[in-house]
Amino acid sequence: MAVVMAVAFSALGQTAGTQTSYHSLDAATFAMLVEDSMVVVVDVRSPQKYAEGHLAKAINIPIDGQLEQIVQSSIDISKTLAVYCNRGRSSKLAASRLAAIGYSVIELDGGFLEWQRYVNDK
Repeated sequence: MAVVMAVAFSALGQTAGTQTSYHSLDAATFAMLVEDSMVVVVDVRSPQKYAEGHLAKAINIPIDGQLEQIVQSSIDISKTLAVYCNRGRSSKLAASRLAAIGYSVIELDGGFLEWQRYVNDK
């Protein structure tokens, strides 16, 4: 899967760990990349929304809290962060903030609602 990540980041025009921005991905591409062991899936929705349903392996770090501090203290900078929210707006903000502190970040365009559509259409 590391090869998939390298190819994906190469195709996106970035090298993992050196980007200063993030990439929004469709659900199919996001699904493929989150399987990599170097990717940490971060749900930035509220704990209540997270409890209602979330992606497998996702950890909940709400955007309205100390997002950067929690991520920096608990997730190695060598990991790629795969962030999502409910519709995609908050995850874009979170992705931008996390990329600004040095993380490689991908973001699920359309959020959890798009993920549910993708899963249901499979």
